[in-house]
Amino acid sequence: MSQDQQPTQITLPMLPMREDIIYPGMTVPFFIGRKQSMEAVENALNTDRRIFVVTQRDTSIEKPKLEDLFSVGTIGNILQIMRLPNGTLKALFEAKSRGRLIEAHLEQSHYSSLVEELPTIIDDGEEITAMAEETRDPARSYIKENKKNSEEIDIDSLLSSPPDELADKLAPLLNSAREVKQEILEILEPKARLERVRQEMMEESEVRKLEKKLKDQVRQSIGSTHREGFLQDQLKAIQKELGQSDDARDDFEEIEKQIAEAKMPEPVEEVAKKELKKLRMMSPMSAEANVGRNYLDWLVHLPWGDKTEDLFDLEAAQTILDEDHYGLEKVKERIIEYMAVSKLKGQLKGPILCFVGPPGVGKTSLAKSIARALGRKFARMSLGGIRDEAEIRGHRRTYIGALPGKIIQAVRKSESHNAVILMDEIDKLYTSIMGDPSAALLEVLDPEQNRFFMDHYIEVEYDLSETMFICTANSTQNITPPLLDRMEVINLPGYTELEKVKIAQNYLITKQEKEHGLAENNIRFRRDSLVEVIQKYTREAGVRGLEREIGKIFRKVVTHMVKEDDKERVSVEKTDQDSEAIPSEASVAEVTPMDVEKTPGTSSEAISRESASSIEKEIPAEKRMVITPKSVGKYLGLPRYHHAEAELTDEIGITNGLGVTSAGGDLLITEVETMPGTGKRYVTGQLGDVMRESADIAYSYIRSKADELGILTSKLKKTDVHIHLPENALPKDGPSAGVTLVTSLASALTRIPVRRDVAMTGEITLRGLVLQIGGLKEKLLAAKRNGMKEVIIPRENEKDLPDVPDEIKKEMKITPVDRLDEVILIALVRKTTPLTQEEIKADEKRLAEIPQDLPPSEPHQDPESTVTAQG
Repeated sequence: MSQDQQPTQITLPMLPMREDIIYPGMTVPFFIGRKQSMEAVENALNTDRRIFVVTQRDTSIEKPKLEDLFSVGTIGNILQIMRLPNGTLKALFEAKSRGRLIEAHLEQSHYSSLVEELPTIIDDGEEITAMAEETRDPARSYIKENKKNSEEIDIDSLLSSPPDELADKLAPLLNSAREVKQEILEILEPKARLERVRQEMMEESEVRKLEKKLKDQVRQSIGSTHREGFLQDQLKAIQKELGQSDDARDDFEEIEKQIAEAKMPEPVEEVAKKELKKLRMMSPMSAEANVGRNYLDWLVHLPWGDKTEDLFDLEAAQTILDEDHYGLEKVKERIIEYMAVSKLKGQLKGPILCFVGPPGVGKTSLAKSIARALGRKFARMSLGGIRDEAEIRGHRRTYIGALPGKIIQAVRKSESHNAVILMDEIDKLYTSIMGDPSAALLEVLDPEQNRFFMDHYIEVEYDLSETMFICTANSTQNITPPLLDRMEVINLPGYTELEKVKIAQNYLITKQEKEHGLAENNIRFRRDSLVEVIQKYTREAGVRGLEREIGKIFRKVVTHMVKEDDKERVSVEKTDQDSEAIPSEASVAEVTPMDVEKTPGTSSEAISRESASSIEKEIPAEKRMVITPKSVGKYLGLPRYHHAEAELTDEIGITNGLGVTSAGGDLLITEVETMPGTGKRYVTGQLGDVMRESADIAYSYIRSKADELGILTSKLKKTDVHIHLPENALPKDGPSAGVTLVTSLASALTRIPVRRDVAMTGEITLRGLVLQIGGLKEKLLAAKRNGMKEVIIPRENEKDLPDVPDEIKKEMKITPVDRLDEVILIALVRKTTPLTQEEIKADEKRLAEIPQDLPPSEPHQDPESTVTAQG
């Protein structure tokens, strides 16, 4: 026996391993994910490639300390590395010798260690040689019996190793615990090490024999009726013999307990128990076992019988709805009616509600308020952009990473069998090659069918009949008719200017005070300041943009306060003569009704006077900060929008139309220009088929009424007409632009200007009738925002006027009409002059002289896609 080297201490990069025990002579690959470990490998590559590999005592520790590492490891070389796409490394390590850990540096950028390189003892004596010969045959049998991939092991080459190296070759093949393998690594004497390996092999062989014996005993003891529990009995017998605990059995017992407590329907409980039986017979490490555990986890955590008690207190519900939302009286009334019927019936089953309205009007928050009023739990699921039907109904468990669909996920998230589930943005579903998600919702949103809803992943029926579904959408245009038929649509129109002011005063400002850590009323907004923000810095139907602008003002004010270091915060009111809303020497009492500047576009001068007097009453004598209309510009910069988009003067061929988009009502200008030509007609502005047909109808009507309008037919033959609707980025379609097109054509051909303060909407016919349109309230709101004084509407829409706020009807003249000649009479600044008989005869003579083979109007390609902007 001899030693080929003396113990020396060296500093090496260190690689802590979670599982494997590495022996000298082994060449093994490592997958390295910890940053400090990867840096240690890089450091080894940059030096002499030597590194110290040691195993952790506890595999779960992410950042090991010195006491978490075994004292003996192996020293070897990094042969090569491979950088993987996920940012980790794969390294090939060749172990050379044993090493004892003296110090470990674990807080540096890379792991390093002070290692005592243990001597390699060479023993070629007769005793170890004889022991090696006695070990080779049992080892050959052991490998073939215990290793499933024994045919891949070169047994002959392994067993032909020198006697003093044989133990290090056999030790990695043992099925022993990590502690036993580490104990073998720490034995330096080759003879003692080989004896320990030989002992472990013999003990494992005895266990193998005992296992076979127990298997035979269990098989004899059980009858045919208990054969399904064969593997469980065998496992229990083995564990009892070895004195080991069964963590897996504890897990199974826990799942069995959860199944019993889950209040599942009997058919579902049978499925769960059957799945648990399958799971007991699987290897805990198999992929099938993981799928089974996840499936059972979903089954036991669904709220099969967990419910909340409905609160059918109508007065309390009305109070909650009023606290959370201003206005929306008809919507609240419908919700209270819904609850009243449910209270009488004793159950909440009825139509599926669908809130339709532009962004920011409170659709989502209204659904939360309904849940709070009912005392139910709330869950939200977003449907925007979903293209795969499986996202709704789930994936089959045969798919890797399969999960239930969004419906079951929302039910589990709510933890209640009768929750309120919001399906947000249902109009943003898309049909693709993966299927039609809206078709998957037909069963869910049908009260007669959703009692038997079955998710592809769960594969058992789940009763959704007690769940209240509320949907939201910006428009019903993109909702399929079968799905729309299952829902009761409740329209949430945009807010008026006064409603926005009230919402800001009662909700938005209070919310921003809390979010910015300010005491109540530390910052006060004058009413005309809010009007300034609404008119010049937002252009929306809802209040989401208004809240952002108010939040911006709060941020700037808070920033100013913080910059004052530790000084006492003093916020002082400002008058309109001082345009800065920062602390000054002015007091609140100095703001009087005479000092308030009237903002253009407000309802009346009384609003400004009322706002100033209200400040005097509400604000205490202490000094506070008041946001004035002039200070709004200081905080928000230059206005983004002008109050009126209409023309500043009466223009020829320019007419103010009204349209509805997903963001609410808007002013759509129609332009018509004439030029000498050959009777051609151009239509531009990204118009859809319906609007192009309206343009054709309008032109035909003008030609049929040319004599009454004072337009020479011969002039029409020699005049090219160009119809254009600006804002080409917005596709436009719908029939309600008909009256606008007729008015612009009449103005351009008669050279009579159109009144700039008049807006209009209405579908037309060739006979000159004005037909009913939709979205009247939204269009009137847009006209109000843009400073119109008069709006022309179809007479058939008079029935919709009760839904229009009184402030709009008081401040704008709303004129219903039946025919187009009434529209032209109102819209043009002066009456048209019909042609006399002499002028008509002269025009007919000139018309006969014009060649009749003029080229037709140039065709126009339809846009690829349009959205309703005018109808």
